[in-house]
Amino acid sequence: MKDLIKILLSEELNKREILLFNKLNAKKPELKNKTNIIEYIKELAKFLGLDPKTAEYYYQLWKQNYRKEGDYGKVPKEELIGPKEMTPRTMSNTKVSAFARAKAPFKGSNLEGRWEKDNKGVEYYVIISYRWYPIYLFKDGHWYKVTESYSSSTGRQIGNANPVNYDENLREDIIYVSPKEMEKLQEGATYEEIMRGKVEGLVQNKEKFISKRSKFAQDWGYGQDYTPSKVKFRITDIRQEGDLAIVDITIEDAGTREMEQRQWGQTYTNRMIPSQGGYLRGEIPNITKEKVEKVIKNKIVYNFKDYVGRWPEYKDDEYHLDPTKIRFNFTHKYEQE
Repeated sequence: MKDLIKILLSEELNKREILLFNKLNAKKPELKNKTNIIEYIKELAKFLGLDPKTAEYYYQLWKQNYRKEGDYGKVPKEELIGPKEMTPRTMSNTKVSAFARAKAPFKGSNLEGRWEKDNKGVEYYVIISYRWYPIYLFKDGHWYKVTESYSSSTGRQIGNANPVNYDENLREDIIYVSPKEMEKLQEGATYEEIMRGKVEGLVQNKEKFISKRSKFAQDWGYGQDYTPSKVKFRITDIRQEGDLAIVDITIEDAGTREMEQRQWGQTYTNRMIPSQGGYLRGEIPNITKEKVEKVIKNKIVYNFKDYVGRWPEYKDDEYHLDPTKIRFNFTHKYEQE
């Protein structure tokens, strides 16, 4: 599934389209109506390596390219109607995702997908909410998603139109942008210009993240060797070094969580048992300096995704932002004393 977008832009799709279209032509007399044809496409898609949820899109693509004589492999490429040239399909918002994924025109309820050009003449595909608010945009090989939903109804539309929700791997490739950045893309900004401005924007808005008071982070786990930890910390500064944003974090202490007797047995509470630096000396089983830093990163990492662009990658029980854009610099208070 990860390579579906690549397939949609490659010669490989043409071969699969040709096979799909010829099969549909052969089965058309037997299938008779749209409902049966779409069900047949769903079944055939499994063998072609295509997502069955895109059946409605492929039905429309076949319909607009239909040739009674078939043999689509001999049709001149310039005569075939691709996603850009397709007549916009009117549908419910719950069905638009397959069309969004294929970057094909559609019209939903106060939601539409269409191809446009920026001020430099570069083509891009955009999904618009309520005729004015762009929520997704595809340009120069990159998907962008707006970070602000504007309203609850637009938030639902963002979920309905998600062009990457069929494949978890593709979520890491989508770039989060502010409404202002989305506007810049429509005007002509490039990927490089957008990403360069994100680090600068994070530093400029650092007061939103710098901690006036101590914050807490805790982990959630299980198992025989699990020790519940809770960490007290503050974000003290965010600065720029070249193209990199450095987030300075002071760890004031780390410890375990208290146990409490409940009716059904003992359970951990959210109350912290301070260690006064003992976690650095191995005095708390299974709580180390590295684990404490990981707990904090997992707590705060999503606050920075808008300024780094991509969804954090989850690896080795830890969320990772783009290391070429942001780095966390930890200072342990008790190491300094």
